[in-house]
Amino acid sequence: MWTGPEVGAGTALKLACNAWIASITAAAAQSLVLAGALGLDPKLFLAAIEGSPADCGYAHAKGEGMLAGSYEPQFALDAALKDVDLIDGAARGAGVDTTLLAALRGLYGQASAAGHGREDVAAVYTSFGGPGSAGS
Repeated sequence: MWTGPEVGAGTALKLACNAWIASITAAAAQSLVLAGALGLDPKLFLAAIEGSPADCGYAHAKGEGMLAGSYEPQFALDAALKDVDLIDGAARGAGVDTTLLAALRGLYGQASAAGHGREDVAAVYTSFGGPGSAGS
């Protein structure tokens, strides 16, 4: 994808895209755990968003892995954590609020500290109490 003639534009776009990936992965994890904690089958969350404007294939792909406790690495959690740090620095430099990035840093950091760093980014699910967490 051509991002323009400016040096670093491709890297900037990668950071923006990885901010989305880190955010949507953590959001899916929280929704799945919340559904279960409220007494629902967590798969109902995935069924509820299916076909709606809020749906995306990524939520289903990662969500199924989360529910199965399967974190075969495609994008390592520690790589996402490194990117969140890079995104945070870039956002601060651009004057963008980093409140959400701080929360993501905490969630991914917690999962990494629990031994999930080499597993898939979906292992952020464990920070919410999903399979593979200390509380499950």
